[in-house]
Amino acid sequence: MNRVFVAGIVVGQPAFRDREKRHLIFRICLCHRAAKRIVKREIYTVNAWHSTATWGARNLKQGQYIAIEGYLTQRHLENGETLVEITAVEFVSNM
Repeated sequence: MNRVFVAGIVVGQPAFRDREKRHLIFRICLCHRAAKRIVKREIYTVNAWHSTATWGARNLKQGQYIAIEGYLTQRHLENGETLVEITAVEFVSNM
């Protein structure tokens, strides 16, 4: 598993679904330095499941700075494009 630790700002309001499985989905904006010290901003979709999703639905808000421990996942779209997403295992807020 490819474990990641990232920190960034929640973009938009997180969406919580409580059907067969509790699922939270939102986007996060990350800033990092790339080659030649250029600062890049990237937006990733974050998925959280079960109790992590419930905690996130209660505590995360648009514009909030958070840290996430999780792992990377890939989703292949019908048009052949591949999306890289983050599946959250734990959130750290109020940093």
